[in-house]
Amino acid sequence: MKIKRKTIHQIATVIIFTWIFTIPLSAYEDPLADEGFCLSFKYLNLSIQGDLDGKMVLGNFEKVFYIPKLGDGTGFSFSIGRKRRKGLWEVFYLRTSHDAIFQDKTSKSYYNAIGIDGKIFLIAGSPFRPYINIGFNVPWLFVKNGAILNGSVKNAVYIGVGLNGGGGLLVHLNPNLFISAGAVYRIIGMLSTLGPGKGRDLLDLYIDQWGARMTKYLWSKGLSFEASLGFGF
Repeated sequence: MKIKRKTIHQIATVIIFTWIFTIPLSAYEDPLADEGFCLSFKYLNLSIQGDLDGKMVLGNFEKVFYIPKLGDGTGFSFSIGRKRRKGLWEVFYLRTSHDAIFQDKTSKSYYNAIGIDGKIFLIAGSPFRPYINIGFNVPWLFVKNGAILNGSVKNAVYIGVGLNGGGGLLVHLNPNLFISAGAVYRIIGMLSTLGPGKGRDLLDLYIDQWGARMTKYLWSKGLSFEASLGFGF
């Protein structure tokens, strides 16, 4: 009996998808098989809004900072951590690239952060693990040509603190390989400048260089969508 090509394709598709979705189940013959140290590599899309509005100018007698508005950015993150049956804790570094707009000019900006993230699994001992994400970090923002020091155009760097929370889904493909996807809401506070010149607390600067002194730090909120690949060892 002659089998049609369409039928062969349908059978092959069923076999492939069955194989893909049964791979994770092999990880749980031993419920502790996936515990241990791990490395993760992540792709993310990040949008930031708030006091970074592209309009504010801060400074003093020697330097001026043009506070940028950041376009949506994409980037990467990598981390090392330890995974347990009920959660995953990791130390990470992330970097995203953004268009920066200030004074009707467009430049480049890079958002960086190092920190600690924790994923609390809502379902333990399963290959499919929805999770709640919490963490804190130390962010710094680099803005190309975003400042003036003694009349010369310089790069600006800001540093601060950050908190984040969100959720997503982690899926084990086998005991030493997993993928995850989720969304993270970030609260970002820029507290000081690292350059150009000597660093300063932002509350030591003045609005429009010669106006009123700053009375609050630069606070923003961000939302990122993230997908990662992890390896246990």
